[in-house]
Parts: sequence; structure tokens; C-alpha cells
Amino acid sequence: MFCSCFKRPNAGRLLLAMLAVAVFVFVFEWLFHGIYLADTYQATASLWRSQAEMEAHMGWMMGGQLLMAAVFSYLYSFVRTCGGIGGGACYGLIVGLLMVSPQLITYAVQPVPGSLVATWMIGGLIELILAGMLVAAIYRHD
Repeated sequence: MFCSCFKRPNAGRLLLAMLAVAVFVFVFEWLFHGIYLADTYQATASLWRSQAEMEAHMGWMMGGQLLMAAVFSYLYSFVRTCGGIGGGACYGLIVGLLMVSPQLITYAVQPVPGSLVATWMIGGLIELILAGMLVAAIYRHD
């Protein structure tokens, strides 16, 4: 390892966590964006790719979700000092704040409705808090 503060994580739990978070993120994102926000996206259709273009770029989206799940799970394997489901929720909140904060920049530079940005931020925090709890449950006995 390039940094001596990193220890080798439990490979089995890490792979399980990565897979579990990837599946959770895919389902959450589909429910949140595909179902809950569908009408909002329809009303702001001029801001987004067409449905056909989005489907053509699905591999990029899934790749991004897989990469996020992998990094999220890998990072947790190093910082799980609090332990337990509560510690996982705390981890998810901290990572969530880091990941949703750039959406304020999106609001500043793109004509995205503020209410949509706020909904993205709240949804992102909920998603990552739950993902943190999921990873913590997997690492519970490690």
C-alpha cells in the first residue's frame, strides 16, 4: 500500500459490501429518479438528455454507480471506528454531505430549479445514510 495508515480490508466483506451497496444504489436511484422525480424531469425536459440518449448512456451511469459503491465500501473499511449501524449512519451522513454539496454549484451554473436541487440533496443524504448502515451491518462482526 502506498500509505502505511491503510490496512488490508477483509476481502470477502469488502466484496459483499460493494455488491450490496451497488444493488442498493441502483434500486434507490431508479425509485428516486425514475419514479419519484419522473414528473419533475418531464416538466424540465429541456435540461436533460432524451430518453433514448439516456438509455444509450446507461452503461456510464451504472459504471458510475458501481465505482461509487466500490469507493464508498472501501473507504468504510478504513474508517469504521465507531462501528455498528449508528456509526454507519454517521459515515453515510458525512460522505453524503461531501457528495451532495457540489449540487449547490450545479444550481449556481445551470438553470435547474432550486426545489429540484434541494430534493436531490435530501435524497442523496438519505441514500448514503442508508448505504452506510448497510455497509456497517455487513462489517458488524469483522
